[in-house]
Amino acid sequence: VVLGGIGAVTVMAAFSAQLQRIVPNRFRGRVFGVSNLSSTAALLLCTGGLAIPAWERLDRWVGGLILAAAGLAFASAAASIRIRVRRSPHRPWILFLENVNQFLTKFWWRMRVVNKPTVPHKGGVLVVANHTCYGDPLLLLGAVPYRPFGFLVAKEYTEMRVLGWFMRVVDCIPVKRDGMDAAATRRAMRHLRDGGALGIFIEGRIVPPGEPSELKDGVAMLALATGARLVPAHISGTYYYKSLWKGMFVRHRARVRFGKPIDLSAFAGTRDRETVRRVTGMIFERIRDLGREDGTTTDRGAAPVSAL
Repeated sequence: VVLGGIGAVTVMAAFSAQLQRIVPNRFRGRVFGVSNLSSTAALLLCTGGLAIPAWERLDRWVGGLILAAAGLAFASAAASIRIRVRRSPHRPWILFLENVNQFLTKFWWRMRVVNKPTVPHKGGVLVVANHTCYGDPLLLLGAVPYRPFGFLVAKEYTEMRVLGWFMRVVDCIPVKRDGMDAAATRRAMRHLRDGGALGIFIEGRIVPPGEPSELKDGVAMLALATGARLVPAHISGTYYYKSLWKGMFVRHRARVRFGKPIDLSAFAGTRDRETVRRVTGMIFERIRDLGREDGTTTDRGAAPVSAL
C-alpha cells in the first residue's frame, strides 16, 4: 500500500508539472480546478470504498461500475471539447492542430513567451520577426494562440505533401524565391485589408550564424500600402540546422518576446523606394532592440541599419 501511494504521488506530480508546461495561461485556472476536483473525488471514492461491507457477489458489479465511470469520463471530455470548440476562434481542424502545436512548442521546444503578446485580437496586422530556424512559424503561432494567422512562405514548401497540406490549412501565402510575385503581393494586401493577420520574417530566409542578414522590403511595403498594424517579435534560444526535419525535431530552449506595435503614421501616403528602405531598417532595429532586452542579438554579422 505504501509503495502504491508513493507511486501514485510520483505520477500525480509528473502529471501536474506537465500540465504547468503545456496548458495556455488563459485555461490554466480552469484546467487545474478540474484536475484538483477530480483528484479529490477519486480520493473520496477510494477511501469511502474501504467502508463498503464485504457484500457477497460484489464482483458481478465490477464491469458495470467500470463502464459507468468510463461513460462519465467520456461524456465530461466530450462536453469540454464541445465548449472549447464553440469558444475558440479557430475552426475544429485548426483547433486540433493548435493543441498539437502547443504541446510541441511548450513541451518539446520548451518555449517561453517572455512578455504578454501585443498582437491585436482583430484587424489587419503583420507579425514581423527574425528567422532563426524552421520552427519559427510554429513558435509564433504557439505564442499567439488567440489569433489565427498564416505566413508568407517560399513556394516550394507548399508543394511538399505533409508540410504543404498544413500550410494550406493555416492559409499561408506561397511566394516565389526571386521576390517577383505580383499575385502573392496582391493576395497578401487583400488579406490584410480584409482584417486578416500575416506572419513574415524580415530576413526572408533562415540566416545561418555568422552570415550577414539581407533584409527584405516586403514587410514595409505591405504595411505602408495597407495600413495594417505592425507588431515586432524576437525569437531566440533555437538551434540552426540545414536539414528541415532535423531542425523541426531537435529540442530547443526557445524564447519569444513581443514589442509594442510600430507607428508608421509619419510615413502615411509615401511608398517611394527610399521611404520603404528606411522603414525596413527601422523595423529591423526594433527587432534587434527586443533581442538586446533578452541579452541576445539578431545581427549575427548583419549590415548596420544605416547602410540599408
